[in-house]
Amino acid sequence: MRLSKDWRALLKLTGKITGILLLAGFFTLGGIAFGAVRGIIERTPGLDLDSIAPKGYATMIYDSKGNLTDTLVMEGSNRDPAAFEELPEDLINAFVAIEDARFWEHNGIDLRAIARAGGVSVSACCESFRKHTGQTPVGYLTRYRLRKGMEQLLNPNLSVGEVARSVGFASASYFIECFKRYLHTTPLAYRRDSGEKRVAGL
Repeated sequence: MRLSKDWRALLKLTGKITGILLLAGFFTLGGIAFGAVRGIIERTPGLDLDSIAPKGYATMIYDSKGNLTDTLVMEGSNRDPAAFEELPEDLINAFVAIEDARFWEHNGIDLRAIARAGGVSVSACCESFRKHTGQTPVGYLTRYRLRKGMEQLLNPNLSVGEVARSVGFASASYFIECFKRYLHTTPLAYRRDSGEKRVAGL
């Protein structure tokens, strides 16, 4: 059955009117939402950084239910710095776990994190470091650790393994390998010779 021309025209007109009404409703709702958001923004008070900055710091301990159990340091009091050697190993590992989960894998120098902090690629970071120091970051750190190791080797009460660990080498064998590569001698020979002749090698 065919619709007459009048019915077809009426259906077309109804479709157009419905479309116009939907479009008008959309713009109306959009305008209301925009006005509401704009009103909220305009009525929001300004942010004064001085009013939210802490006046002092307190170290507080809470239990698993969120109840305050102890205040170790009161607000505004001085804090005593502690040397790394004074910190319990569990505390050090806890901080490392929070700050840098890969710390023990990259031996204290994380090139990706350094590059990310500087907003550059790892290769650009290394190139900049080499430009300013003449060395790669890893080479610089290795030489630094060896210099510290050389100082500690002069203490006859420390074993080579103890010296290696205390200056950041993962093992005594790697410490010895680096010592030979950079200083052309072993740690024990260096200790025996008192190290006076080799310091210039780094």
